[in-house]
Order: sequence, then C-alpha cells, then structure tokens
Amino acid sequence: MKNRFETLYGKPRTLTDRYDECRPEVIADLLAKPEAQLGWNDFNLLFRVGVAPASYEESVYFLPEAFAFLHRNPNSDAVNCVADVIRFLSEHATRLEKDRLLPECREQVLGLLKERTGQFVVTHWDREKNRQMGRDREHYDYVEDSQLVCDTLEALFRFGTLRGWAGEFLEMLSCAQNEPLKSAWFLECVAAVSGWVFFRGKADPPATTLAAEKVCTAMPELRGVWEEFQKRGFVQNCPGQLAPDRALLERHADVIRNSGELFAKHPTYWAGLFRRLGLAREAPSEKGPAA
Repeated sequence: MKNRFETLYGKPRTLTDRYDECRPEVIADLLAKPEAQLGWNDFNLLFRVGVAPASYEESVYFLPEAFAFLHRNPNSDAVNCVADVIRFLSEHATRLEKDRLLPECREQVLGLLKERTGQFVVTHWDREKNRQMGRDREHYDYVEDSQLVCDTLEALFRFGTLRGWAGEFLEMLSCAQNEPLKSAWFLECVAAVSGWVFFRGKADPPATTLAAEKVCTAMPELRGVWEEFQKRGFVQNCPGQLAPDRALLERHADVIRNSGELFAKHPTYWAGLFRRLGLAREAPSEKGPAA
C-alpha cells in the first residue's frame, strides 16, 4: 500500500495552507517528524474537518501512516482524528478513485472496523470506582473501542460519499445468525445513534435532535450555531441501517440472552442497553458483579 501512496506525489516539502491556518514552525515540525511518530494532532491538522492546510496531493502521502495510527493506537487517541481522516476520504473520493487508491482505503477502513469489533470487552465501574473518579453514580459500563467504531460509522454517514462502506459493515452485523459477538456490536451501534448530534432519531422532535438539544441546554451559547447548522441542511435523518424495526432488535437481543457467559458476565451493561433500546424484558439484575 505505502509505496504507491508515497511515490504518486512524493512527500511534501511544505503545506499549501491557503488560508494561513497554521504557523510555519508548526508545519515545519510536522514534516520533520519521523512518520511513525506522528500523533493524532498531526493527522488532525493534515486531514482537518473544515479547512485543512494541506492540499489533496500533500495529504495523500500521509494516508498509510494515518491508517497505521488508527490500527495501533488506543481508542482515546484514535477517536481524536478518525473523523478527519474519513472527511478527507469522502471529500476526495473521486480523486482517490482516479489515482487507484480508493479500493485500498476501503480495505483499510473496513479492516479497522472488523479489527476493533473482533472482541467485546465491557469495563464495569462499581459505586466505589465511580466515587474515586469523582462521580456519584451506582455503576458505569463502557465497551472498549465502541467510540472509535461508532465515530467511524458516524463520519462515514455524515460526510456521505462513502456511506456505502458503513452500510456494508452494518449489513454484516445485522444479518448475522446466532453469532453473539456480532449481535452485541450491532446493538451497541444502534444504541450509539442517540448521541450523534447531526442525526435525527426516529423519536426526535421535527427539525431537531435530542442529542443536540442536550448540548444546547448545557451550553446555550451554541444554540445560534446549531440553528445555523439546521438551516444549512447539515442535520440528517438517522441512517436506515441503524434504525431497525423491533423484530430485528429482538432477534439480536435473544442471541445475547442465550449467549451464556457474554450475557451473564455483564448484567448491568445489558440491562442498560436493553432499556435504551426498549428491549427491557428479562433484563438481568441492576446490581452488577461484585466489586
């Protein structure tokens, strides 16, 4: 992969920076780094959502290292730049196709999604752990790599051009029969949509989203910005693959209920998830595992 990306346009000596977004020393420092040492902030700069200082020809050289970074780094680092990388792929899909690079990009994105959904690890914080973290709640559960997976899907749908890649991945999950791992990830992805600011859920009021309204309530100064986003048509309806009918959700929930250890090991997580999806029947105890 890397050889064609490297040789097609070569490593840039500088970045175009048409709108003077970056200080020259910032650009110089980025280009002087060994590529394996580039961090999420470097990829954020190269592929930035909005106005990126690098042109297509300057950015494409760094795509292999960006993919390598997403593959090897923890969720907390990768999520900081994954939307920027997906934005670049979506905006320049026609050029990437012309340069015969798009198939490799597709393989990398789908490979990342499949790799990060190769296991389903739930971390449970009991009341004492939450107290140590400065939070007053009975328990908290989160799925390892969920944010990276869901942010990747959200970006594919939001930027639109390559939403078929997200649909292909979700189809693989939703069509699975008696595969608890895939059912778990499908339900996790469906539940994540409620937090996607730029998407209206089926239950959201017209012309708004519940997630955005929560943000605007907490930060009223953003309401004018949000209203402008709506006027410009940036708000989309929930992708159909993530708004399945109840029968499909129940089928996957039953796979989880019958999965043995996967279900029994994480009682508070499944109770909360089923409740969010309206699938609360036979939910396990809220007490959770012993500390």
